[in-house]
Amino acid sequence: MFYRVFSSTAKAFGLLVLPALIAAGVFLSSPDGFGSGEPQSAEAAIEVDANALSPLHSIAACADLNGDGMVTLVDLLIQLTYYLQTVPPAPLQADLDGNGTVLISDIIILIKHYNTATACQSNPIGPGGTPKATPTPAATPAPEPEMSLNVTSAGAVCDHPQKPTKCTVPPDSQFTLVADVNHAPVKGYIGFQTQVVYGSLKYKPTGDNGAAEVVWPDGVAPFGGFEVRIGPVTGQERVVHHLATNALALPPYPVSNYEDSIVEIALNCPPSGSFEVALPVLSVANPSGTHFVKSGMFNALPRTVGQELVDVDGDTTPELVDVAATLSINCAPLKLPFKGDTDGDGCADVNENLPKAQHNNGGGRDWEDPYDYYDVNGDGVIDLLYDILGVIQHYQPTPGGAPPYAVAYDRGPTTGPNAWNMTAPDGVIDLLNDILGVILQYQPTGCTLPA
Repeated sequence: MFYRVFSSTAKAFGLLVLPALIAAGVFLSSPDGFGSGEPQSAEAAIEVDANALSPLHSIAACADLNGDGMVTLVDLLIQLTYYLQTVPPAPLQADLDGNGTVLISDIIILIKHYNTATACQSNPIGPGGTPKATPTPAATPAPEPEMSLNVTSAGAVCDHPQKPTKCTVPPDSQFTLVADVNHAPVKGYIGFQTQVVYGSLKYKPTGDNGAAEVVWPDGVAPFGGFEVRIGPVTGQERVVHHLATNALALPPYPVSNYEDSIVEIALNCPPSGSFEVALPVLSVANPSGTHFVKSGMFNALPRTVGQELVDVDGDTTPELVDVAATLSINCAPLKLPFKGDTDGDGCADVNENLPKAQHNNGGGRDWEDPYDYYDVNGDGVIDLLYDILGVIQHYQPTPGGAPPYAVAYDRGPTTGPNAWNMTAPDGVIDLLNDILGVILQYQPTGCTLPA
């Protein structure tokens, strides 16, 4: 007797993975129906030999391993923790085809039911094979004040819409550099000072003492916002400061919880080159650094991302200071060949330059990063047949490069914030990083331009 599950991926599953599927107890069949229903015409039908089922295994296998009513990433994570294990020690529930071992065939069954609702699980398991525990909600800590730098000009392309680390700007063009408040201080603020170090880029000051460059809407004139300038400004000072407050009367002062852009400055990109801009933080070593002022007239510092060598005083000699944000500005052409693939990752530059909202078409990626599109064979799609099953078949969690490890199937840890922000191969192909990494990038429609 045979039981059939259906995979809605490639129609031509066929001989390319047949040896691995036969080893897993899975065979291909013709679409001649099963029970009272018929398989969908665009699907490949997979049959599992019932003779391989354990006598103790329920034929009505349930892909909702943790019993929460949905087949989700949590269920896949539970199943992957038992990959290649026999039953026992692997729990019976993870062996969906009942052949005694958690194999590719079990993962295929779970993926087929991914993101579906079900009430099939009567004996749920957790990540350790034990009954699912009800988590105790943890108190959410208040976020630290947080700031970032961004570029908002038309024609610029950044690697993240809110908190980029790198932006490419057309050469010989003017662009807008923005200081953003991502998380305001707890209980708000009544003023701030920013210190933007723009280095050897050319700054284009406004003629109103910088008032137009402060875009915080809660300031009160005449100190709603201005640039701290000493002497004439040439635009080559390498650093610019802005100050704003609404505290012009007796307390209590109106508190601002505004989170968005507070300072915008115009900079010029030269014909070529890469430049680092930074947002240093107030400290003993840098008393003019960026900070908020709270209603009790004490400072609140934005969260730092580390220390950098930054020229905070404009004398061309960098100082080691805390920074709230850094941003790399690459002055380079953005007009690329329509189907050009600079990084060779299988996704064209024009797709990777699309906004993050179009990530299903390859958008939100870096056209110079070969590791942010997990297409192992370069055919322009991230599918089950070649990519997900390919990575699983090369599972090798032990360093050293022993078979079945192959570098084309390996990616290093993600750097965030997106699932596709992965790094160069790290020498192992494991469950949490590589197998989950390629599954989270599943994109069977391929790197195609939206209609």
